[in-house]
Amino acid sequence: MGFNVGMPVLKLKRGAAAKGNSNRRGNLRKILCEAGTERYSKTKTLDRKMSDTNAHLGPHASGVEAYEAMLEEVKDYENEMRKTSYKGRGLRSDVVLAFSLIVKPEKEWIDAQTPEDRERFFKDSYETLCEIGILRDGDVRMRERYRDEGRSTSTSSPCRTTARAS
Repeated sequence: MGFNVGMPVLKLKRGAAAKGNSNRRGNLRKILCEAGTERYSKTKTLDRKMSDTNAHLGPHASGVEAYEAMLEEVKDYENEMRKTSYKGRGLRSDVVLAFSLIVKPEKEWIDAQTPEDRERFFKDSYETLCEIGILRDGDVRMRERYRDEGRSTSTSSPCRTTARAS
């Protein structure tokens, strides 16, 4: 029996996305803080008592720490770029710095799975995304498995300094 899996992708930038362009773009800091231990979220299905059971699988569990590390990476790249670019310019202010990918299986299907099968599903989906080149394990700064929302989901937030990621 088959099932559907949604995988929305957000391009993450410094600051708010421009009006009219915000469909698939988001604020890097806000998205990371929503994904990390801070759990900045207004989702009605969020059960804060269960937030301690979320799995933090990447190098950063805190969205603030991940944000600062990513900005440091971007700053280093920008300094390197200024030495070689025309008129010593850095990155554009609206450049996409990272992206966030969420693996969202159908609620009915994932709820019917045992906890072990859920873990295996998300582990296998991450490995498959790495295998086909969507993600690179070394580029992922945050990887979260949520158990405090209405359904089990998994988020990966890779950052690869934009000009190198092109």
